[in-house]
Amino acid sequence: GEGLRILGNTLRLTGKLAQSKTVLERSLELATTPQAESAAYLSLGNTARALGDRIATQQESRNRPKTPRKESADPWDCQSATDNPEAIAYYQKAAASPSPTIRVQAQLNLWELQPDTALLTDIQSQLSRLSPSRSSVFARVKYARHLVCAGLPDAIPELDRAIQQATAIEDKRAQSYALGILGQVYESQQQWAAAQTHTQQALSLAQALPAPEIAYQWQWQLGRISQVNGD
Repeated sequence: GEGLRILGNTLRLTGKLAQSKTVLERSLELATTPQAESAAYLSLGNTARALGDRIATQQESRNRPKTPRKESADPWDCQSATDNPEAIAYYQKAAASPSPTIRVQAQLNLWELQPDTALLTDIQSQLSRLSPSRSSVFARVKYARHLVCAGLPDAIPELDRAIQQATAIEDKRAQSYALGILGQVYESQQQWAAAQTHTQQALSLAQALPAPEIAYQWQWQLGRISQVNGD
């Protein structure tokens, strides 16, 4: 089942969503442990969500008014997600996983479809139980982003914890990602000097790896911040 799940995830990432769903459903049938089942449910939720987003984008394209769409002032998109009962059902099943990592990943994705302050509280509790790893760092960064989108405080302390964890396990990719998102938070708060400092640190780490796909993101962000900050 695990090989099929990996294949299903790869198919999703390459845009072959119908094939991804078929393969992932088969991986669920072949799952022999509760953890394998929940991993399949999480992947199925991601594919169901991608399918729903594709349909919504196609409908929006057909119905789009001729006036240009106003761009969000936020560094990231906090718009409400597409209604997707199928993805929600899969994420709810994955959230019952015996694996703390799968459980928190499912809850984080579920929040994007059903924003709920109580769920964020549960996510925070789950994060505190995770051992430091790349997965736990990325989960904490995602949680911090959700806090910003929900208009709640504490995103910066959460990102500081993520950076501390990434540094402790010597994962420079995770460290770069957490620093770059911290730069985004400072940018959204118009704290330009702090935004520039953290984004520059993230960029330096990404360039040293090298990680061109991350470095490009931070170069773009740094240029945007520097323009406002007067450099």
